[in-house]
Amino acid sequence: MYTDDPIFTVIGQDALLRAMRTWHEVTESFGLRMAIPRKRQVGPCLTWLDFNFYLPAGVVTVTPLKVNRALAFAQGILQGAKVTFHQYRRFIGLLEHMLLFVDGDRTFMYGLYWDNFRRGLLHGPATPMYFGDFQCNALRRWVKTLMQHGGCYFSSALKSSSIPIPRLPDIPFQSSNIFGPSPRYAPVISLFSDAFATAMTGGLGGYAHGSFWHVPLCADDMALMHITAWEFVAIGVNVIIFGPIFEGHEVYLLADALASIQILTSNSAHAATLQILHDLLLSLPEFSRLKPNVFGSHVFGRINVLADAASRAQFHVVTSICSQMGILARHLSVPARAFEFLDEARSCVRRAQHQSDCGADIDSHPTERTQTQQELDRMHHLGQEFIGNEDQPLMFKFTPWGKLSLDQTLALEIGKSQAPNSDSAPNPASEQPSRYTPIFNQSPTSRLLIAQTEFERRKSRALHQIHAHILRQQSFAIFHWLGCPGLKRHSTTN
Repeated sequence: MYTDDPIFTVIGQDALLRAMRTWHEVTESFGLRMAIPRKRQVGPCLTWLDFNFYLPAGVVTVTPLKVNRALAFAQGILQGAKVTFHQYRRFIGLLEHMLLFVDGDRTFMYGLYWDNFRRGLLHGPATPMYFGDFQCNALRRWVKTLMQHGGCYFSSALKSSSIPIPRLPDIPFQSSNIFGPSPRYAPVISLFSDAFATAMTGGLGGYAHGSFWHVPLCADDMALMHITAWEFVAIGVNVIIFGPIFEGHEVYLLADALASIQILTSNSAHAATLQILHDLLLSLPEFSRLKPNVFGSHVFGRINVLADAASRAQFHVVTSICSQMGILARHLSVPARAFEFLDEARSCVRRAQHQSDCGADIDSHPTERTQTQQELDRMHHLGQEFIGNEDQPLMFKFTPWGKLSLDQTLALEIGKSQAPNSDSAPNPASEQPSRYTPIFNQSPTSRLLIAQTEFERRKSRALHQIHAHILRQQSFAIFHWLGCPGLKRHSTTN
């Protein structure tokens, strides 16, 4: 029987001896054959998965061999070495393990997946990898980190966004110089930002404590990035304009774009464009000076009305609302530093899109080849139909349609749904005009729309029939595995 590695943590020699005796009695009584003595470790320090755990000091380090392997591979890429997807995938897994060096900061992985992983999953392990400027900068950042760090404290896990940390009670920690708010008794600063976009025009806007700003956008900007990305750019401009004013205060970055706030709170972005913009925001000196006391929070659109009006250049709305609240609104001029940030964001996104287009040109003539037996054995748990894709649902492991593909089965089912019903003979006396008859009197565009609508309806019905059949097949397999012939017969009769 194969099990995971058993690990016991105790305090004191007596407890250690008692734990060893108990574990020995358990394995002996069940007749289990354990690992060889060379793999057993006892003491205050141990090595597991090439990580050294120093329990009394609360420190975890990576073995030098593992660090040198990652450094050599990264430096080889920077020097122009040819890398296949199989090699690169193992290297990325190694870096994922070493994120503990940087407290789990996932911005270190920005750009390292992107098109390379998409091409590798599409064309197989032998696919050559392509590295642009953004990827090379990420690798240089990793080389610098691996040369300066060798591990971290156990307490670094508390800095992860996935670890819930309870709120400390107000008494006695509120007056503490260590656990108390910093700065003490300072007002909370709220920076609102928003973006507005149409097909031909748009704008960015922000508001904070009576002051607002506006940056217009052109049609080229609308074609360059989605509105979600411009929402994040507006946060960066807000930090540049108001950051130097509110240094040392507790600052909240407020926006009605949920994706932007999730990036700030989790310190991680998924889309390539948002990764570029997040990296630019983190590199801003204004954001670095706010970072110890800066937070992100989502607000609904009806709360973000001032920043929304500023982004739409509706300045009279801003001044009217501020006047009702007894605030004198001030229209700030956007500094040159903010326009430099906008130009840098545009150029970085254009370079990334150009690199993606170059990758698409490479993909236009993929090399067809068959999977090797080693690759098939390594991915046998996915099934032959889904080699190279690890994200397919469980239901596709069952193929009730035999050797036909899903597309072939879908076309077959649609063909069945279009076949005439032979049970009922047509009655000319009671025939009513078909609702599809007038399409021949319509324009070509109208006929095309009607045909597309009918095809989607039949496609949806065919998919429903296929999924129902798959569920029945899965139920039969589960009942058979559980050894419930009665349930199986009952399901078969139904």
